[in-house]
Amino acid sequence: MLSRFPQSVFRSRPKILFLTFLLLVLALNACGGGEPETATSAPTTAATAAVTTAATSQPVGAEPVVVTGSGEITATLDQFRQALGGSNNGGAPGPHTTGFREINWDGVPDDLAAPNFLPADFFNAIEEPRARGAFFSTPGEGVQVSADSDNPTGAPVNFGHINPNYTNIFKTFSPERLFSPVGSNVVDLTFFVPGTTTPAVVRGFGAVYTDVDTTHTAFEYFDVAGNSLGQFETPIADSGLSFLGVVFPEPIVARVQIKYGTDALGPDDGNGIDVAVMDDFIYGEPQPVPGAEVAAAPTATTVPAVPDVTLLFQFQTVEDRRLAAVSLDLSALEAAPAGKTYAVWLVGDSGQYRLLGAAQGGQAFQYEDPDGQNLVGLYSGAVLSLEAPANVEAGGLAAPTDVLFSGSIPAEIVPAVRELVVSGPDTPNNTPYDPGLAEQADVGATHGQLALDAIAAGDFPVARIHVEHTNNILVGSASPDFGDLNGDGDPQNPGDGYGILPYAARASELAGSIAEIATLPQNIRQAAGGMVLCARNITATWGPETQQLIQEVLGSADAAAAEGPGVDLAEVTEATANGVDANGNGEIETAADECGAVQIYRLSHQLFDITMTRTGALPAGGGAPAGGGGSAPSAVIVSMKDFEFDPAAITVPVGATVTWTNDGVQQHSATAVDGSFDTGLYGSGESASVTFDTAGTFAYYCQLHGTPDGTGGMVGTVTVQP
Repeated sequence: MLSRFPQSVFRSRPKILFLTFLLLVLALNACGGGEPETATSAPTTAATAAVTTAATSQPVGAEPVVVTGSGEITATLDQFRQALGGSNNGGAPGPHTTGFREINWDGVPDDLAAPNFLPADFFNAIEEPRARGAFFSTPGEGVQVSADSDNPTGAPVNFGHINPNYTNIFKTFSPERLFSPVGSNVVDLTFFVPGTTTPAVVRGFGAVYTDVDTTHTAFEYFDVAGNSLGQFETPIADSGLSFLGVVFPEPIVARVQIKYGTDALGPDDGNGIDVAVMDDFIYGEPQPVPGAEVAAAPTATTVPAVPDVTLLFQFQTVEDRRLAAVSLDLSALEAAPAGKTYAVWLVGDSGQYRLLGAAQGGQAFQYEDPDGQNLVGLYSGAVLSLEAPANVEAGGLAAPTDVLFSGSIPAEIVPAVRELVVSGPDTPNNTPYDPGLAEQADVGATHGQLALDAIAAGDFPVARIHVEHTNNILVGSASPDFGDLNGDGDPQNPGDGYGILPYAARASELAGSIAEIATLPQNIRQAAGGMVLCARNITATWGPETQQLIQEVLGSADAAAAEGPGVDLAEVTEATANGVDANGNGEIETAADECGAVQIYRLSHQLFDITMTRTGALPAGGGAPAGGGGSAPSAVIVSMKDFEFDPAAITVPVGATVTWTNDGVQQHSATAVDGSFDTGLYGSGESASVTFDTAGTFAYYCQLHGTPDGTGGMVGTVTVQP
């Protein structure tokens, strides 16, 4: 199968000496200079491969080598293995001085394969064969390895439990398990010295993709400081296999962000949606990060339990810059710990991050896009993380480091929301339906009042002109009711031509589709239902009344006779635009005969307000709590549940003892991120205690169910106060 090979997104700048050396190594091995430990078959004529260099943020002279191929890729993988040293170090604890590690997923047991999730640290166990130094995280539900054909539950192979079509679409390189995130198309792979929690760096990483239909960024490599080392694209191989690998001159890669197609695995594949999954992973032997060392053991630190809170992230319009600003209410949070700052991020549909800036606990964060872009059209999620202030100030972070809170607009309503507030597909200048309705209703109310003013002035011909305007603004130029109502031979429309009634009808249709989704949060469904009700006031009540009053004014003999219907016309067009307090209670409610276009506009914003929830351990603050304080206990019991610590964040004084009791079914541990304490794994009904004799904040995680950096899964913090 012939394939084309998209180049790296970075400009290629070959370095002759380094590339010549690499090719010499490959040639020597091809001529019998060494046998790779993994058996391979000879390439066929269908194989295609490319080896290039690509510039990154490294100093000149340190470009990586990119190895790509599609179709029959066995020889391509052999090239990549040789470039990493040619020796497969298997699954024993490390580190080794050279060689590579490889994961083909086929050793994963059935009970940890689909439809079950794979533990994030499955391939960084302390013993062979799973001590491979790999840790996986995703903003989605988790990562999965596909079922094999003889699994005891009868689960379909190749992720067929998610979409039956995948059973035949996805091919395997090393039969028969594959790997993918679920609920997202993004995975982060972080490296550790195999069998330990010591952070590590590697020389390179590569992997096999299956069913890449479109050009997209496959890998982005990061150093220990979070700086991007480059983004690289994978070859296209529709319904086939492709490989992408990048080798750096020195161990420098601490993390790789992997993107799978354009969307997460799901029921749809086609019509612009490209889903892809992966087979074998190959990466250089993880080497300890230079200068990494285990921190001294703590003596004790106290932290007041921080209650679970939610944060409200809102998109806002500033003047005529529609939804080009955001706000995040952080009043419920303490100040960030000393030497840290909160950072606010937007998240795109494909998992791309945009750093907005640093934020302070206890107050609101505000941001406005300098180019006035509609941010709802570009992003659907938000993250609050904890970062080093210098990294945020420099703006060099490509992704959050320690995620504390996150949230997103429900994926199933994003297309409808964007038609409502970003871009209408059939409107003038692609005006979105919701603001288009509000703007045209306001224009209609203006001309309804101008008609009344002309009637009051006794200028009936001018009044008839504005009545014609009011009609044509209401119905739109495509309506059979549009026309030259005053008989002057010139049908006029000061509006945009689409019409108040068509705008309201389309807004109601989209909102109604959202309100019918039973799995959505109740507040979103209520807002959408309110929009439908308000739109009905316009389309079923005030719109027809406006048309009837227009006919009455035009049928009047003179201005005096038109005064009564003219007054009513001004009132009903005003109600259409701004609503009316029909029951006299001092409020315009979301109710029949009360709410209009402005209320629809306000309700629509509730569809894309983002409620951010805790996704990581909330640190103890460096300053006074936003909501008060209290003395810290000298002994604390933390419950280990399946799969959370309760409470997740505690404060204790120096000398206090913390006891973790396993109240779940699974094994759990309390393991310090900095290595200062580790209860080890223990079962249900058992407990372990640690006495803290040194002040500080200690993040910890469960070895089986949390991330070693303390940012995701089953994680917690102990803050010890002097």
